[in-house]
Amino acid sequence: MTDETNKIVQELFQKSHRFLAEDEVVNAALEAKLSLFETNALIETLISMGVYISDNIHDALKQLNNDRAEKKRTILSRKSPDSATTFSMLHIPVGAELTFLKDREIVAVTLDDVNRIRLKDGSLEGSTSKLAQILGVKFGYADVARQGPRWWLYHGKTLLAIREELEND
Repeated sequence: MTDETNKIVQELFQKSHRFLAEDEVVNAALEAKLSLFETNALIETLISMGVYISDNIHDALKQLNNDRAEKKRTILSRKSPDSATTFSMLHIPVGAELTFLKDREIVAVTLDDVNRIRLKDGSLEGSTSKLAQILGVKFGYADVARQGPRWWLYHGKTLLAIREELEND
């Protein structure tokens, strides 16, 4: 077990008086961002120390696992508003300049805090994905649809790379 898990075991054990409700264990695991494996190790350790955890703990863990799986599916879903990459999410202001990955001479300006851009020459306006698709076809790429963040750069980094950096922080 990790030091964090051991710390949680000790805290729960001290306040347990030999009995814990399932929500105390699950909440402690959630606060510490323990994996399901680590949570199970936590439970087994507490039980081995003589702490009784209410019978609902296994149901609570199943529900926790289901909730995490559903959240992961939602995040990965392209139709989910949570998964859409927006300028505000990336801290890109309205009026900022983006460059097209395959031709740095093509520059667009952000029009809102979501994903609308207009080419600087005024010839095209739309979402990052739509303009990337149009420009991608011009350069012979067929796989550009719905991948605007992969094709536009802000300060030399793709929007996708900026998002990944922010999510990993």
